[in-house]
Amino acid sequence: MTSEIYSPNSHLQTCTWRVVHRRNILSKYPTKY
Repeated sequence: MTSEIYSPNSHLQTCTWRVVHRRNILSKYPTKY
């Protein structure tokens, strides 16, 4: 798990990461943590 997800100045990145994470599952790609 990368600390980038929990960066205090990347709230938007967290929301984006959730979307990407969901797309990875739907696309059957290896999930990135």
